[in-house]
Amino acid sequence: MSLLPRSLFGRIALILAGGFLAIQLITTAIAISDRNALVFRAGANQAATRIGDVVRTLTVASPAERSRIMRAISSDTLKVTYGKPAGSDAAAGEESELSTTARDALALALPLGIGFRVIDARPVYLNPDSWYARELGERPGVRMVATVLLNDGVWMTVESIDPPRATRWVTRMFRNLAIVDGVMVILCFFAVRLVTRPLSVLAHAAEDLGRNIDRPPLPERGANELVRASRALNVMQDRLKRYVDTRVKVLAAMSHDLKTPITRMRLRAEMLDDAHIKAKFIKDLDELQQMVGATLDYMRGLADGGEAVQPIDFTALISSLKEDAEEAGHTVTVSGDARSPVMGRAQALKRCLQNLIDNALAYGRRADITLRDEGGALNIAISDDGPGIPEGDIEKVFEPFYRVEGSRNRNTGGSGLGLSIARNIAQAHGGSVRLRNLARGGLEATLRIPRGA
Repeated sequence: MSLLPRSLFGRIALILAGGFLAIQLITTAIAISDRNALVFRAGANQAATRIGDVVRTLTVASPAERSRIMRAISSDTLKVTYGKPAGSDAAAGEESELSTTARDALALALPLGIGFRVIDARPVYLNPDSWYARELGERPGVRMVATVLLNDGVWMTVESIDPPRATRWVTRMFRNLAIVDGVMVILCFFAVRLVTRPLSVLAHAAEDLGRNIDRPPLPERGANELVRASRALNVMQDRLKRYVDTRVKVLAAMSHDLKTPITRMRLRAEMLDDAHIKAKFIKDLDELQQMVGATLDYMRGLADGGEAVQPIDFTALISSLKEDAEEAGHTVTVSGDARSPVMGRAQALKRCLQNLIDNALAYGRRADITLRDEGGALNIAISDDGPGIPEGDIEKVFEPFYRVEGSRNRNTGGSGLGLSIARNIAQAHGGSVRLRNLARGGLEATLRIPRGA
């Protein structure tokens, strides 16, 4: 199963939002990795400034004043002592990890001509053993120890400690990222919607074209590709409409031209003296007339015949069909109902249901109709107690003039167009007709009509 959204809108939005979030994560990781170095540089500059201020003060002070000043400024974060720390000369050639940054900062902070050496420079943490505390949960402090040679040849050791502090910078960072990401996701949503909405309109127009050939033409605006696609759809619609209009005219002519000679032949048959030949002749004419009528019905089923779409109460429609069948001596049962009307062409759907009911009554002793309203679609199941259909013929029976028994005798199954007409009408409404053999015996035909038809 694919994790990608099914719609083009969802896929583009996911790609844009996912790419932006990935970039945000990468930049955040880089920022976090560089954070401590930046914080140490700022702390080293501050420590160097403090040391520089102390050295300037001690440089202009007398030896007696120096001791008083040293006692006055000494604290937990600043210590000044005479001489060098033990072992500082032995480490003259060694540098700590961050001593270069500290040395450069101290060189800028001390007066010119003052000799110095950085003994130690390192970050200080509240929780040195905690990765989260070191990297995310606090601002590290800086400890800098330097020996300074005053202008009178006296060595002083100055230790400056900037203590670490717990911060909420991570909370603020993620809050700001959440705000920025939220704004970007919203902008991506509207931007992608703006781009893909014409495609959605084009898809709905193409889908609606199969149900309504007379729908308004699609506006030809937007990007060049959309304009070309819309124009192509409109041209195809115009061609289909002209084709259907021509076919309707041909059907009207065929109906008139075929019915007239059949009527003349029927009148001439009545004049025959031989009763046996007369009966056969009239029977053949009846079958011919029925075939012509069925063929015309089939052709009309491919078109909408100009019928308007309107709300249809299927419960009432099926009740009327049930009454008609019972008046003809058939047994029909109905269960379930449609909770609300369904949009469609009433006469076409009535013909579709009538064909399915007639098919059930032709091969069985009864027809059982069940309505199941699923909200988005209405399912109408029509079952019989007949012999069913071989599995290999279930789809073939929807082909025009195809009959399982291999003849076109009306008495043994009609012209072979009823199911074809029913499926054509259902598909014109965006629905379907399906057949299946029942385990108890018999055949079930299911008509599905979506409410958006």
